[in-house]
Amino acid sequence: MKKVYLLLSLILVSLLLISCNKKEIEKNEEPISTEELAFLEEYTEVVDIPYNPKSVEPKVPEYEVNKDLSNVENLASFGNFTASQKEALSNYGFFIAPIGDTNPELGENELKEQIFRIYEDNEYKNLPSFITSDSIMHMYHLFYDNFLKRLEESTLLPKLESLTAQMLEDSLYQYNSLSDKEVKELSLRNVAYFATAMKILDKSLPVIPPEAEKMALEEYNKIMKANGISSDILNTEIDYSQFTPRGHYTKSDSLKKYFKTVMYYGQAGFFVEDEKGVRDDLIGMALLMTDTVYKSKENYELWSDVYEPVNFLVESADDLGIKEYGVLLYGVYGKTPDLNTILDSEKIQRVYGNLEMFPKPSIADSKGYSYRFMPQRAVLDSALMQRLIEVTTETQASRRPIYSGLDIMATFGDDTAIKMQWEDPYNKIWPSYEEKLKENQAIVANMKDEDWKSNLYRGWLWTLKEYAREFGKGYPMFMQNEAWEKKDLNSALGSWAELKHDTVLYGKQTMAEMGGGYVEEIPKSYVEPNIAIYEKLSWLVEYTIENLEAREMLDETTKNYLSDFKVYIIDPLIAISEKELNNEALTEEENSMLHYIGGAMEGISLRFVNDQSTYWDLLDETDRSMAIVSDLMKVPQNEADVPPNTFLSVGVGPAYEIYVVYPIDGKLYLGRGGIFSYREFLSDERLTDEKWQLQVKEEPEKGIPYWMEDLIQEEKEDIPIPGIWY
Repeated sequence: MKKVYLLLSLILVSLLLISCNKKEIEKNEEPISTEELAFLEEYTEVVDIPYNPKSVEPKVPEYEVNKDLSNVENLASFGNFTASQKEALSNYGFFIAPIGDTNPELGENELKEQIFRIYEDNEYKNLPSFITSDSIMHMYHLFYDNFLKRLEESTLLPKLESLTAQMLEDSLYQYNSLSDKEVKELSLRNVAYFATAMKILDKSLPVIPPEAEKMALEEYNKIMKANGISSDILNTEIDYSQFTPRGHYTKSDSLKKYFKTVMYYGQAGFFVEDEKGVRDDLIGMALLMTDTVYKSKENYELWSDVYEPVNFLVESADDLGIKEYGVLLYGVYGKTPDLNTILDSEKIQRVYGNLEMFPKPSIADSKGYSYRFMPQRAVLDSALMQRLIEVTTETQASRRPIYSGLDIMATFGDDTAIKMQWEDPYNKIWPSYEEKLKENQAIVANMKDEDWKSNLYRGWLWTLKEYAREFGKGYPMFMQNEAWEKKDLNSALGSWAELKHDTVLYGKQTMAEMGGGYVEEIPKSYVEPNIAIYEKLSWLVEYTIENLEAREMLDETTKNYLSDFKVYIIDPLIAISEKELNNEALTEEENSMLHYIGGAMEGISLRFVNDQSTYWDLLDETDRSMAIVSDLMKVPQNEADVPPNTFLSVGVGPAYEIYVVYPIDGKLYLGRGGIFSYREFLSDERLTDEKWQLQVKEEPEKGIPYWMEDLIQEEKEDIPIPGIWY
């Protein structure tokens, strides 16, 4: 890794200043100076991509949709509608509906699989399309999730295997070199720790002490069964259910191994204290492990090559790791510490006393400081949601044990979400909820652009924040009502669920075909004119390209696919949306682009998922389906009648249709598009995508939020194939 030698020397030199202080440091006394420590945030420079949104004054003339839909020019093209569907089109200008189980033209369930299938079917039937922001945000998920998967499998896993083997070897050497009996016992437990990881990676073990091998085998069995409570290596509690591979990590054995190992390195917490007092043993183990890393440039480079890339892709750490413990080790014990004195009471006290120089964890903060070999990430939304739940204590069961997707959007300032949260009786049980939500809103309101630009995860959230707005006069009628505001909540949270799915391994959980032919006339399509979403996503894609290139993580092929996404889909949608809001006519080229957009979406999406595949239908069933799931947290004991030991989960179901009436050249037209179907529910287990896809087939309405129920109509009758086409 670049500049690693500088990093190591700085740790060993600048921190000698600390070791010169021989006075015992109690908590809050003589904290280690942090002025020379800025380098420990090293090499995280981000290539700044300016965000300069356009200022557009919407000028769409007012219009009404007749009760009988008689002023919708192309109504007959869509076949029959129910009375309820007609009423929604008249009152709100749109309606949402699930897709039937069969489609004679494309085959069973294919329209459900992906949003672009709906647009391709529109092309096939010569129907106008309503291009949704959902469809574009979903394409970014396809890029992000599959980029991460390829990086992990091809690059990070081999390095993780090398790192683990080296750490086991060096920990064993350390064990054999120590003379102090108690310290030697701690080193033995570190040997067992890395032996466990080796077994997860399905690597043979070298000869290690029988006691360590026994502990490793017991830990390994709990991890593989994803069942257990306490670790015999650490003598602390671990939620072994977390070791159930999910997300994209079920796609191959190598990804499963990667998932479990990284989860182990992040879940196994070396806590500095528990209910009985300071854990000298875990502090000592963490210090010994840290020395093992820094004594070998190869070890540090391997650790950094595995861990650091995720800082930009997701977020930085929430708990303490080798860098922080490097400060403590070499600052208190000296440049060349005598490891036999690692449990010296005075020095342990100085280590403990100096912990306050580091920020406390923002997630699961009630458990205090802990060291992790590869800490999980303090993703922004989880940190904010931690503030909106009450943690169960010995004297008080939680009165708000779980949060909801509405909390995310309420924190982002979405008035509709806020209103629904104020009206929900669940949110009145915990007296502090209103105050905490307002504090969250203030935190977000005070964030600067630079705060959102620090990594891809935050950039994604920043994009979703644009859904937290209302549309008034000058916007199309269908956008000027509370029903559309709920549609936007569904859109935002559908994309948010994909974000949580893609990062399930890293984010620390809160606790409490292109084709077609010739048509005589291309129908008039329309873009959902939420310019802010497209502008922010355009920025995010450019930001992604530039920063991945700067880190030498982006191959030329993937760069080209991302560039095509921006140049041929996102940016044209910005220009078209601006024209729509200015009441300007689209060119033939622009209208043609919208008509054939389904094929373009499929082509780019296919490249994102598997650049070796030639047809979407050749992908495996799980990859073809857009239905995904992610667990957010385990439910604790509580007073809110939420079943404890279940798992709060969010997901996306099959694609839903949206039918929208929109104005073009003084006339009204109907178009069809695709949107997310956001889901939120409690589960008895941590679900994989495969299990969720089976569940949602058996229970199509499972997890639909209460606030979306009135918005969703019955399935639309099959749309007839036009008499003259292609």
